[in-house]
Amino acid sequence: MAAVPNPFMRRDAARRYAQYRPDYSPYLRSILEESGIQADRALDVAAGTGISTRAVSAVAGEVVALDASASMVAVARPIPNAMWLVASAEELPFRSGAFDLITVGSALHWLDREAFVAEAARVAVAGASLVLHENAFIGQMDDVPEFFDWIHHRYLRGYPAPPRGEKLAPGTDLGPFRFVATMRYEQSVEVGRDTLAGYLTTQSNLQVVMTTPQASNDVLLWLEKELNPFFLDAPTRTVHYAGLALVLRLS
Repeated sequence: MAAVPNPFMRRDAARRYAQYRPDYSPYLRSILEESGIQADRALDVAAGTGISTRAVSAVAGEVVALDASASMVAVARPIPNAMWLVASAEELPFRSGAFDLITVGSALHWLDREAFVAEAARVAVAGASLVLHENAFIGQMDDVPEFFDWIHHRYLRGYPAPPRGEKLAPGTDLGPFRFVATMRYEQSVEVGRDTLAGYLTTQSNLQVVMTTPQASNDVLLWLEKELNPFFLDAPTRTVHYAGLALVLRLS
């Protein structure tokens, strides 16, 4: 599958991502540690603002955090043993056999899979681990079952997800990378109305329409109006995310 347009290249998209995406790094770190993964040199592909990189840095001597968006890299917080690089996942600017761990967070479906897998296999040493992980908003809000219906029957119908490739199914090999294990976690986050609206603006289905200041303002006003009823009797609510990590190894 050819790569599809990246909806996270704009500066405002990166700023919102850095501000509103929940920090799942402790959960990913636990998955890496429970899987017994240790690395001398790791490559975090589609690192974004560095949430995943913080987890990877705990199990690796050094990390290269790579993203195609210069805007994302510009707002990433420094990590002592990580260096940042703007580059394409399909054309990795490294020598062969440079890494013993490669991670990809919520991005395989945006990539040209065949090209990325070929490059990943080239820059990985034999036996290297490849960890594909996702942190997904599941649209559940404690004590407010109507919110789930709003997410699926109003929000996603009004703003459907843009075209993207398929995600890798658990138990599936990926080119020369052989499936090893599936790891999962659940994450609960307490949010106010504005924080929840901010998170939703980081999703690709809104990023593809928030291309001008006027369009962004229209979306924010719509979210404010739509989310108000869920916060009338409480300033904050608890919402839920689900994490999935697929661990593979280069044969």
